[in-house]
Amino acid sequence: MRKQPDYRTNLDRIATWQRAWRDGTDLTARLYSADRTTGPVVPASLPYDTRGTRRALARDARAGRVERVRRGVYLPVQVESGNRSQDAEAALMRTVRGLADASGTQLCFTHTTAAVLHRCWQYRMPQAVHVTYPVKPKIRRGDDGVRRHWATLTPRDRTVVDRIPVTTLERTVFDCARTLEHDCALVLATSAFRLGADPAVVGVIVDENHRVPSIAAARTVLEAIEPGCASPGEVLTYRAARLVRPEGLETQIQVGTRRGTYWVDSGWPALKVGLEFHGAVKYSGGSFGDPSVRHEERGLRAQALMEEGWRILDLGWNEVIDQQRLELAIRETLLRRRQW
Repeated sequence: MRKQPDYRTNLDRIATWQRAWRDGTDLTARLYSADRTTGPVVPASLPYDTRGTRRALARDARAGRVERVRRGVYLPVQVESGNRSQDAEAALMRTVRGLADASGTQLCFTHTTAAVLHRCWQYRMPQAVHVTYPVKPKIRRGDDGVRRHWATLTPRDRTVVDRIPVTTLERTVFDCARTLEHDCALVLATSAFRLGADPAVVGVIVDENHRVPSIAAARTVLEAIEPGCASPGEVLTYRAARLVRPEGLETQIQVGTRRGTYWVDSGWPALKVGLEFHGAVKYSGGSFGDPSVRHEERGLRAQALMEEGWRILDLGWNEVIDQQRLELAIRETLLRRRQW
C-alpha cells in the first residue's frame, strides 16, 4: 500500500484538531490566543462623481487635506497611530481601496494581501499589495507598491471580504506557502487553519498544482503546521523545538499545581520541560489588566510549575527571531535534564 505523503497526514491531523476545537472537546479553545476577531478596515473613498467634486478634491489634494491614491480615488489623509504594524496595515488597505476602485478590469487580491484581509497573522507585515488578473495586465514599469500576477482563479478559489474580491483562505494558504520565506508562511498558514481553512480543500489545491514552481516549499510548510500554537511567537518556538527533538513534543500542555491548572505553550510532558513565549501585548495594560499584576502572576505561575518538577524556558521576541540561538537554548534546557 502506498504511503500517504507527510503533508497529507498533517492535513488530516489538522482537520481532527479543528473538529475538536469547534465542538468544545478541545479545552484549549477557551484559552488566550492571538486570533483576530475583527479584520483590517478598507477605507471608503471620497465621492468623485461630479465635475465640481473632482475640482474640489484635486484642490484639497494639493493642499494636503486629502490623498490621491489612484486616478479618481481620493481618501482622507492617514493619521499615524504610532504603532508601526498598524500603520503599515492601514497603508496597505489604502492601496487596496485605490486598486479596487480604479481598476476597469476584473481583479482579485491574493497572496499576503488576501491573508491580511482574512485576518491571518503576519510574522513580517507585507509591504506590497498582491493582485491577480485573469490576463496579463498592461502596466507602466515602476508602479510602486503593487505586485501583479495573472492566473485563472476558479469560483472555488474566490470569495469576498468587506466587499473586496480576494482568494479564499485555502487558496491563500497555498499561494503563500509556496512563495513566502518558510517562517512567514508557517505563521500565516497556522493562523489560516485556526480561522477555519479547510485542510481537505488545501490538499486538493496542492495536488492540482503539483507541477507549479515551489510546490515542494508549500508541502514542507504544510508538513510543519501545528494548529495548537496560539500566536506567531508560539509558532516560531514550536518550529525550533521540533527541529531539536520532535519526539514527545506537544502544545498546550495541561499541568495541575497547588495554585490550580496551568497550560504550558509547548514542551515535552514526559521530561517536564516546557517552552513559554511571552509577547509584550500580555503586559501592555488595558483589557489585559495591570502590567505589574500580570508580572506578579507570571512569577507565581513559574513557582507553581517548578514545584511540580517542571523546567520552563521563558522566551520573548528577542529570543525567537534568531532561530539558531533559540534551538541552542532549547537544546541546553533539555540537556540539563540529563535525559537527552
